[in-house]
Amino acid sequence: MSSARAAPPDDAASTVGLDLSQPRYDMTTYWGRVQHFGEITDMRLAFAADEELHAAKDLLALHASGAALPNGKTADDLYKAKRLYDSAFHSQSGELMWRFGRMSFAAIGNTIIGAGMLTFYQSTPAVVFWHVANQTFNSVLNYVNRNTSSALSNGEVATSYVAATGSATSVALGLNRVVSSYPTFASGLVGRLVPFTAVAAANCVNIPLMRRKELVDGIVLEDANGTPIRANKALEGTTVASDVVTSTSAAKWAIGTTIVSRVLLAVPGLTVPPVLITQLNRRTSFLRRFPRVELPLQLLFSGFGVALAVPLACAVFPQRSELALTSLEPAARAKLAEVGHTGPVYFNKGL
Repeated sequence: MSSARAAPPDDAASTVGLDLSQPRYDMTTYWGRVQHFGEITDMRLAFAADEELHAAKDLLALHASGAALPNGKTADDLYKAKRLYDSAFHSQSGELMWRFGRMSFAAIGNTIIGAGMLTFYQSTPAVVFWHVANQTFNSVLNYVNRNTSSALSNGEVATSYVAATGSATSVALGLNRVVSSYPTFASGLVGRLVPFTAVAAANCVNIPLMRRKELVDGIVLEDANGTPIRANKALEGTTVASDVVTSTSAAKWAIGTTIVSRVLLAVPGLTVPPVLITQLNRRTSFLRRFPRVELPLQLLFSGFGVALAVPLACAVFPQRSELALTSLEPAARAKLAEVGHTGPVYFNKGL
């Protein structure tokens, strides 16, 4: 006598009404943002093939259109596609970002560069090389993840890059010169923390320069639905961008919070390894006996620190930021008053 079997769940039914226009996690909470960025900054995603990324984009578009999904596709498949899409396509323009500028590659790039800076911090040529490499990588990250409402010319990008590289290298060499006057500091923890100080200083230069157009022209303001607010109501729903309401106050907030996040991102990878290496030198003779082991150890410590820091630092401030009208400059408030906008405003702060 055969027993009755339950019907398998309808995979297609599980995707009906699933809203993927918003992140999977609650982005109003810090832990929700950590989970979100932990998924899209996973370094394994940096190696996803373009074909896989475009297939994910197509699946999401098919779901958004309301059409039937291919057989066997479930809600989990849609969430995987969403994770791939968010990791590789720009949140504003929807364009596929350059692989080495994606936040999923940040942990890899910062691990290699951080280990180099921490290991070869006393040689002038090495200091110059690693800080040039670091600022090159930072400039790529800043440019690829910029707020696309304020585009920079190639000349402006080059100026920002040169200024940031010069500031980082100057700070590193200057501090090394000061620290070298005190041999105890030079060979101890203080000397090993010079790279972090230089990187923090460079972030304070690089990010505002890379995004100075936003400081001059302002950042585009949106309503609660993510629609750009227009000074001319007749242009709502069109692609005309000349009449959108912008704010320099919002731009300052966006750039300031981005600087804080980038400095915090560098803390674990550039401060924890020096502490561990210094303690190892004090308590054992291991590194003196096997000096070639220091670089692999720096890579290990730095990689762990950076992998942990990327989602934690990116999540400190919401990417879609909110400001009250009272926090905006008078000109922006006046334009918003003209179109009858009385609630808070929103904008993409960038990463």
